[in-house]
Amino acid sequence: MLCPNLKAALIPIGIRIAVWLEKKPLPLRSWEGVGGRGRSKVACGVGASPGGSPSPCPPPTRGGGKILLWPHPILMRMGLVPALACWLLAGCGGHQSDSQQPTMNAESRLHVAAAAEESGDRDLAISMYTAAASEAPADTPTQLRCAEGLARSGKLEDAAGLLARRLKTAPHDPEVLRTMGAIQVMAGQPVQAIQTLSLVLAAKPDDPTALANKAVALDILHRHDEAQGLYRQALSALPNDPTISNDLALSLMLSGRTEEARQTLSPFRDVAGLPERMTINLGIMAAATGHAQEAEQLLGSRIAATDLASLTRAIGKFTPAATGQR
Repeated sequence: MLCPNLKAALIPIGIRIAVWLEKKPLPLRSWEGVGGRGRSKVACGVGASPGGSPSPCPPPTRGGGKILLWPHPILMRMGLVPALACWLLAGCGGHQSDSQQPTMNAESRLHVAAAAEESGDRDLAISMYTAAASEAPADTPTQLRCAEGLARSGKLEDAAGLLARRLKTAPHDPEVLRTMGAIQVMAGQPVQAIQTLSLVLAAKPDDPTALANKAVALDILHRHDEAQGLYRQALSALPNDPTISNDLALSLMLSGRTEEARQTLSPFRDVAGLPERMTINLGIMAAATGHAQEAEQLLGSRIAATDLASLTRAIGKFTPAATGQR
């Protein structure tokens, strides 16, 4: 079992190393031999002299001489590290017959997909998520992880198709239904999302994720009053949740209740690590309600003055006074 585990571990590590090498040139380093007591220092080549041109490298010598630890960065980018990983894997499996060669399972593919997604290799991530889903069609957690990964990679139709196949054998699974509803919202299918999420809420009326996603679908359909009721239900289950509060504030702003929207987000103004989109929304709402100094403090240089003025005018068209509502 050691070799399959080693293989699953080395592949994502190799991906991270390759991406890191692509972004970060490596200097040449040298290793003092036995006479140097194992000390490492920059000796020659790229980065050998600060601000100067690379100094030539002396030929490596034996004994107490200096032995190069890193080759040239170009060689690293040509695949030295992946080649070394392949050599290790080949040595690991060399004692086995062809019929006993280890193969990747769904879990190892998910690890590779996550590493590829993190490093920006979208195509590899999609390939691994798709393969993992095919290898474990009856495993709900695997199917959910694959669907969510495909959705993050922009493959919304593939993610929905995967979940639809799972629902044929588990039509009432709340996790699958909840994820399907969220993906339908992302895909711009609010009617289908409302139908799907209503099934979740029929079994669990206080499910905050289903409530919030159904509210977003209602907002898309301009049914803002209904949406705001669901957001508040979700907040009663998850008080002060920043994402749900942000969505409620946007819904209030769309329905012309801009001051109420600003007050909804105001408690989060000084929260450390506040998502940037919430800071921008707070600034826009402050500007739309005449709090110019507050808007300037929140937005800084994030939005040009002309763009902010245009947004403020657009928001003003939704206010009760502008639309004739009372």
